[in-house]
Amino acid sequence: TDLSGQKLQGDRDPSSEMDFRRLGMEAHGLHRTFTSRRVDLAGEVANTVVVDNRLAEVENAFAIAHRLSDLGREQEARAQAKVARHLVSQLLSELQRVDRQNNLAFIRASDALNDHAVKRTALLISVIGFALLLAIIIVIRTSSEIGRPLRSLVRHAIQLSRGNLQNRTATPG
Repeated sequence: TDLSGQKLQGDRDPSSEMDFRRLGMEAHGLHRTFTSRRVDLAGEVANTVVVDNRLAEVENAFAIAHRLSDLGREQEARAQAKVARHLVSQLLSELQRVDRQNNLAFIRASDALNDHAVKRTALLISVIGFALLLAIIIVIRTSSEIGRPLRSLVRHAIQLSRGNLQNRTATPG
């Protein structure tokens, strides 16, 4: 930690230093997440700019509070720390807004994927139904084509077993 951080921690206000470091790390992490995406949609760029500006304001306010504390101007340092905390609440509100927008975008994407899956499922069921219908038609035709001559042979065999040797079986061709 730098001297201002050490002095501030020793000045009965360790929460500002902890807030500064924690929020800075979280905000920088979010900023990296926003800017690391290859898709630069206008809304995401605007959100990134707003959050980045708010983060810079928070960092500057805490830095000013630390410097004022270094200079022994404790009352002004406390007032600046109060301003910084107010900016932190604005930053958190901004991050919550961005989070809600991202959640809505994920919901829309999920709905679109769900619609696509339903359409593909309906298409697949239709194809399976058509294939099943075609298979049933093929089975019925094949069985009738095989069954007709067999039935004729069975009738002929029954006639032969009854002693009718005059009965002839017609053969195609």
